Amino acid sequence: MQIVIWLVTFLAMLTLFTRYSRMGRACAEDLKMASLLGINTDRVISLTFVIGAAVLGIAEALTSAYLSTEYKDVVSFTLLIVVLLVMPTGILGRPEVEKV
Repeated sequence: MQIVIWLVTFLAMLTLFTRYSRMGRACAEDLKMASLLGINTDRVISLTFVIGAAVLGIAEALTSAYLSTEYKDVVSFTLLIVVLLVMPTGILGRPEVEKV
């Protein structure tokens, strides 16, 4: 039960940051405009990757603690596949459509 609580908490934190914070939402919608408005987009993207890596690291640590260490990689890759299936365009937003 604790594993589920940790995973849901970190995924919710990452989703809430990118969708509902002003900086995260601005970077998700238009990176160029966000940088013109003075938002350090590189820092926001870096923070997003740090949060995502922490979710993956904690999942590996909890898997090693509660299950066999042999399942650590299985859980990591399963999490990555699930995230890619649920959000194929990435955590930061929609694919950019280039107008011709």
